[in-house]
This record gives sequence, structure tokens and C-alpha cells, in this order.
Amino acid sequence: MPKRILSKIFLVLGYRKEYFHILIKVFFALIFIMIAFEWTKDIIFPNIKLFWSHFITVIFTAVNGTIISYLVLANLDYLNFRIKRKYESSKKLEDALRDSEERYKLIFNNSVECLVIFDIETGKIVDFNTLSHESLSFTVNEFLEFNIEKFQKLVPSLQINQLIDKNNNSKQPPIQTEIITKTGIKRNIIFKSSIFNIRDNSFLIIIWRDATEAIQDHKNLIETNKMLSTLLDTLPLPVFYKDKEGKYIGCNKSFIDFLGISKEKIIGKSVFELGIPQDIAKKYFEKDNELFNNPGKQEYKWKIKTQNSGIRDVIFYKSTFTDFYGRISGLIGIIVDITEQNAIQEKNDKIRHSIIKQNRALFKWMNPEFIYCENQADAFKNIIETISRVLDIERVGIWIFNESSSLLYCAHMFTRKEGWQTVKHELSVNSFCAYFNAIKKERVIAADDARTDPRTKDFTEAYLIPNNIVSMMDVPIFLKDKNVGIICNEHVGKLRKWTHEEQNFVMSAANLVSMIMEISKRRITEKELENAKNDFETLTENIEEGIIVCDQSAKIIYTNTCAENYIGSPDFILLGSHFKHNLGDNLKYQISITDRNAKRTKANVQIKQILWKEKTAFLVAISPVSPSK
Repeated sequence: MPKRILSKIFLVLGYRKEYFHILIKVFFALIFIMIAFEWTKDIIFPNIKLFWSHFITVIFTAVNGTIISYLVLANLDYLNFRIKRKYESSKKLEDALRDSEERYKLIFNNSVECLVIFDIETGKIVDFNTLSHESLSFTVNEFLEFNIEKFQKLVPSLQINQLIDKNNNSKQPPIQTEIITKTGIKRNIIFKSSIFNIRDNSFLIIIWRDATEAIQDHKNLIETNKMLSTLLDTLPLPVFYKDKEGKYIGCNKSFIDFLGISKEKIIGKSVFELGIPQDIAKKYFEKDNELFNNPGKQEYKWKIKTQNSGIRDVIFYKSTFTDFYGRISGLIGIIVDITEQNAIQEKNDKIRHSIIKQNRALFKWMNPEFIYCENQADAFKNIIETISRVLDIERVGIWIFNESSSLLYCAHMFTRKEGWQTVKHELSVNSFCAYFNAIKKERVIAADDARTDPRTKDFTEAYLIPNNIVSMMDVPIFLKDKNVGIICNEHVGKLRKWTHEEQNFVMSAANLVSMIMEISKRRITEKELENAKNDFETLTENIEEGIIVCDQSAKIIYTNTCAENYIGSPDFILLGSHFKHNLGDNLKYQISITDRNAKRTKANVQIKQILWKEKTAFLVAISPVSPSK
């Protein structure tokens, strides 16, 4: 046991002096206990014999020594355990510190930035990485000789001492400056500095990196951004882009002009903050979220409110864009204004429907039953009422010239509001010379503003204002190259621009009226001719002279009963045969004839050249010579 204790003591004493302090304390405690024991023993056993006194002392000392030995040994074991743990912990810390130092050196030497550390008190260089001296073309030994003052010469634009003062007060942002290499070459760098303290020592760390390429890249980026900005501002289409929260982060000039809002009032705002009606803005917001939830492209038709033009019909073309890490960061959109296109489409549809109605009307009018109807007035009324309804014109009328073409009077007038009207309007040709001169030269007078058009403005006070007429389209009616009338289309209310299709339709109607008038006139002439023919036949059948009509080839094309009796026979048909005697204008002679009773006699013949059915013919009058002669 004592050997074990001593070995432990020497082991501990050889390793830690604290254990020696413990043993001293134990030794003095043991002496104190023995003294106390002897004093107590004399008090308790004052008359004890010397042998038993020494015996008790030995026993107490042995027991006490054993207990104290075990206590010391246990304490030494515990302290030894603590020493081992502390040693192991210290070793781990040393290993970690060594690893940290190695990592620090690895990072320090392989940094993409130049690193130099100076001791502020001495001004000498403490450490630097390989890139720092290589970038300046210095060797390691040359760089080791550097101090703050010498380094100052490499960056003359900066005052390092002032930077030290500033770094003591606050953290300084990076500075763009120039550094001079050993060869005298100036390089653009991004310069940073910072101060840190270790064990009451202050150190200045200087960090820089070559910014030549970065600056050039930055310049290129600025130029590219300017070019893209110029390109966007040059585009006639409005372009905008938003972040993922739906707020505008940029737009081009066309977008600003289109909305009529300044850029300052657009950037950083959402659609709900631009004065756009809530129902329209809500659709924008929903569509944006739909695109963010399904990244890619989007196209849809909607509306947009502008300050200058009100609500416009547009098509949105949108697409999402990503950040450096490929995450959706916003969207870019292009607006195409289709308001005019829709208006043109609507106008074209209206024209197309109007043309279909016009063609149906023309097809109906081309029916022979309509063209050759006996009641001309009914046909004219049908035409002008159809024009009014097909072209949506309030007033349509047919005006006819008198025989001398000095007056123009209204023959038929239809209004959509009141229907057929009986009016007694008469216009003197001499009172409206500009209009009637124009109607002689032009196939159609399309006066969009009848009150200012030089051809129709003379009607303003007398006719246009009383009837609230603002636009007129007049088409002349010709009959064998003579202007016999006019179809007058009178629009009331707002000014109207007459289309070419509408003008062509009314001109077709005027041609139809002309055709109906021609047919009606021909029908009257034919009836008159038929009556004349009947009168002629009645006359020739009731006279005692034979009447024969021959064409230029002497073929008999007409004969009356009396002529057949004079020169015919039961077996001979006179009509269609040839006249056997001379033919000529104003001829007179006698011939011998044999009548149907086979009786021969003489007859006087008078011949006159005439027109028969618009062809040259000869009228032959045959009268028998009376027996007395």
C-alpha cells in the first residue's frame, strides 16, 4: 500500500504540482489528528498504563493511516482521472486548433482575393497569401520586407492611416481604386480593409481583387442594359415587367404613353394602385397568379383603362422569367391594342351583313315579275323602302324632272319613322346651280356633311335644317342618256360616311329604276302601236280600195280583204307572194286584174314608199276603174 501510494504521489508530483499541495495538506492534517488524539486520550484515560497507551496509539495510527491512505488514494485517482480528461480535452483542442490553422492556411492561400495582414503597432507585414505577391509581381522575400508605409506607395489614391482610423470607428464599404504592380502597371481593384484584435494586439487586414474584367463586364452590362432600354423604348408596343408580388419593376416609354401615367406612379405599384377599375384589375391579378403557378407563356384578350383613350381592347402576351438560381422571380408582358382592329372587324362584319342584305334585295329585284310589273309606282315604292331598311337611312325618295328639266319634284318619299309621305317639294334647277351642275357630271353625290359640302350646302336653310338632314347621297336616274330623276338618300342625326358598297347599291337601284321606266315606256309605246295597228286594219278593211304593203324585195307582207278580192283567186294566197308589177315611190299606173269571180277589169295603182315596222316598204293602193270611165 505505501509503495502504491508513493508511486501515485511521485507520478502525480511529476505531472502536476497541485497534487503536492494536496499531500502537504494531508500530512499536516494527520499530525493535527495525532496531537488531538493524544490530548483526548490523556483526558479520557488519565491513569492508563504506558503500554496500553502506546498500544491504543499504534492501533489508532494504523486505522487512521489506512483510512487516510484510502482517502488519499481515492482522491489521487479522481485527480488523475481529471488530469487525463483535461489532457485529452487539451489534445483535442490542440488537434482542432491545428486543423483550424491548416484550414485557415488552405483558405488563406487559395483565396481568390489578395490578402495581407499588418501589425498596426509595428507596421510590419504579418502574413499574406500567394495571390497577393504574385498579382503584384513580387517574390515572397520581397513581400516579407513590406510594411504599411511601403504598401501605401502601391495604392497612392488611398490613405491607409486614415482607413485605420475609420475602421476603428465603423466598418468601411469596398472601394474601387488602382494598385501599382512592381512593373509599374496600374490595375483596377476592389479594395477592402478591416481591423481585428488578438491578445491585445491590433492587426490590419487588407483585401483586394482585380476588378479589370469585372469593371469591363460591368461596363458591358451597363451598355447592354442601355441598349435593351433603348430597344424597349423604341418598340411601339407597350412592354412591362413585374416581380412575383405583382408589382411593376419596369416598363418602356410606349407603356407609359399608352397608360398616360408617369413612370414614378407605375414602378413599385400593383394594378390595384393605378386607378384601374376593380373588375379589370382583378382579372390581371388572377391571370398573373395563374401564370406564376404554371410558369411559361400566356396569351389572353382583355381590357385596359388608359388616361387618354378610356377603355381599350387589348391582347396580353406574358412570360415568366427566372433569377440566377432558376427560381421564378417575375413576368414580362407585351400589350397589343386591338381596339381599332376590333372596330374594323366590327365595321367589316357590318358591311358584310349589309352587302348580304343588299345582294338579297338585288336578287329579289332581278326577278322578271318585279321588273316587268305593270304598276311602276309600286315597284318604285318597293325599291326606296328596301334602300331605307337595308342601309338604315331615315329618308329615301325618288325625285323626277319635269319635261323641260327646269324643276325637280318629289314623286315618292319614304321615312322609317312615318312611312310613306305625300309631299309636294319642288326644287328649281336655277336656284341650286352647284347641285344640279354636279348631278350632271357625277355618277353619285356622296355628301357626308351635306350642310358644308359645296355641292349640297345651298339646301341647308330651305331643306336640310327643317328636316334635320345632315348627310346626303344622291344618285341620278338616266333614261337614254337623259337625266330624268334622282334617288335621294337623306340621313338624319349624326354625320354619316357613305361607303363605296352603299353607293354601288344605290347606283344599282337607280339603274333598276331606269330599266323599269324604260320597260314601262316601251310597254306604253307597244300598246300605242298595237292600237294604231288595230285602227289601221279597221280603216283598211272598211274602204273599197285594195291595200298592199310590200317589202323591198316585192314580197307582200300585208293585204286587206279588198285587195285579195281584186287580184286574188280561190287557189292563190296573196299574202307572202310577190307583187308582179313595178314598185317605186310615187308611181302611178294601170293594170289589168282578174278578181275572184274570174272577171277581168282595169285598176289604177298608186305606190308610196313608207316605213313599216322600222323598215323601208311600199304601200300599194289598188282601185278598179269604174265602167263609165
